[in-house]
Amino acid sequence: MKLIHLLELGQYKEIKEKENFLIFKHSPTCPISGWACKQVHQVIWSDTSETPLYQVNVIDQRDISQYIAKDLDITHESPQIIWVKNKKVIHHASHFDITTEFLNKLITEVHA
Repeated sequence: MKLIHLLELGQYKEIKEKENFLIFKHSPTCPISGWACKQVHQVIWSDTSETPLYQVNVIDQRDISQYIAKDLDITHESPQIIWVKNKKVIHHASHFDITTEFLNKLITEVHA
């Protein structure tokens, strides 16, 4: 899996045209988000696909994070993982639902 930091709104506007991708919203000041980030990183380093995972720092890129929530018509949460396929949210989860088990299952579905 390819980790890409989402730093500008223009990046998001470009990626939303892609067929299949994941977004991980993360707050570096939140202990729960730190735990979820460890779960995410354990899984992505073991996945050899080129599926992009875009990470958004919800503190530094608040405008992007809020835009994504509004654009995808979902409630903003942090930590949060969002699977987008054909411009639609297929699945999203937050907080302690972001486990390695959940992520491995999600990635399997993304690749199907």
